[in-house]
Amino acid sequence: MKKFYIIVLYPLLLATAVVAAESQENAQPIVVDGTLVPVREVRVASRAKGVIHFIREEGERVHAGDSILALEDSMEKLEVNRQKKIMELRAVEDSAEEQLRKKDVVSALELAEKKLNLDLAQLNVQQAQELLDRRSVDAPFDGVVTQRLKTVGEAVDELAQVLTMVDVNNLYLDCHLPAELRGRIREGETVTIHVDSPVPADATGKVDICSPVINPASGDFKVRILIPNSDGRLTAGVQAKGTIETTTTPATVAQ
Repeated sequence: MKKFYIIVLYPLLLATAVVAAESQENAQPIVVDGTLVPVREVRVASRAKGVIHFIREEGERVHAGDSILALEDSMEKLEVNRQKKIMELRAVEDSAEEQLRKKDVVSALELAEKKLNLDLAQLNVQQAQELLDRRSVDAPFDGVVTQRLKTVGEAVDELAQVLTMVDVNNLYLDCHLPAELRGRIREGETVTIHVDSPVPADATGKVDICSPVINPASGDFKVRILIPNSDGRLTAGVQAKGTIETTTTPATVAQ
């Protein structure tokens, strides 16, 4: 009977030891290396043709909605005012026609014509305002101007690139890990970030993307870590190290 129990228990003890070893291995944090990159980078273009009246300097921090580029717009402003005056005139004519219509002095056709003229005048105002609005460009997000290709007084064409903006309030740490680690990392897991140079700094991020696809050529998969950086302690373009304290555990052995 003793020999029988020893023979039966040995496989279970061996399986338990394997599970313990796997649990210990999975308990180890995963260390990743990569480069910090901005979440967003846009090449801002002029929305109209003209001469630059105002443009942001390189290195300037701007908030979403701040003006970053403005072209000369005196003619466009005059056109908006002209169209508004025409609309006011059409509104007066329409009101007068309405009063005459009540007295049966004018026909319904004449009244409809005046209303149509008023509608067209309103559309002309909107069109003139749109052309004026295109003389300027606002920042699409909070960020920093990293490159300026034009300066005040220079002429630009429509859709010509004039400057570059990056969002440094949030950064990505992109890295690639061996396929065998795929089951140990989940989106949303906390990651401790450390930078050694040029200025030592620490931060906390989260796994934003854990690719479900293994690259057949390299045998790895992509992990992207999102790091809030509103205080500006981290610098884009530098090397960083991330530590992922995984909580994934192996499957238990059925008994």
